[in-house]
Amino acid sequence: AVYMYEWDQPRADKLSRYLAINRDLLSEIVDLDTVATMLRPEAIASVEAQLQHSSEGSRARSPEELMELLLRVGDLSEEEIVARCATDGRAMLHALERDGRAARVEFPGGPRWVAAEEQPLYAQLIRDQNARHVMKRYLQSHGPVGSRQLAERFGIREDRVQSLASTFNADAKIISGRFR
Repeated sequence: AVYMYEWDQPRADKLSRYLAINRDLLSEIVDLDTVATMLRPEAIASVEAQLQHSSEGSRARSPEELMELLLRVGDLSEEEIVARCATDGRAMLHALERDGRAARVEFPGGPRWVAAEEQPLYAQLIRDQNARHVMKRYLQSHGPVGSRQLAERFGIREDRVQSLASTFNADAKIISGRFR
């Protein structure tokens, strides 16, 4: 009876259970400061390409998939969007803009596109809750990123970025350390 329902659990649930390792236990086993010496740069680049939907087979093929990508990854420049589309990214972007589903937001480094429903979130990055949400999503969909990069991307002071990042709890699936 113990093994009767062993294979009934969805595969994704089983994988997520394996990934939910206690970070304290992990830090006892592996010194997080030495992780950089164990990770291959090409492995980091491969994972980041998958997270960013810029790898072959994961690029957006329709305006609907591009919309999903904006919701999943967050703000993207027009060039970043083109790199993440299997076909004409500019045409898909303009279709989303025409339908009112994508909006252009000005940042210190230039304009970027966001899902229209998230435009107020980006317009008020002065609020800690909004900045924390945007930073968390950015960190979860990118490889190792420094606080200076985040500060420059979102126009936030670096000390504020570090302060907000320190409030991420274990369920944020974000680890601080040196990885490159």
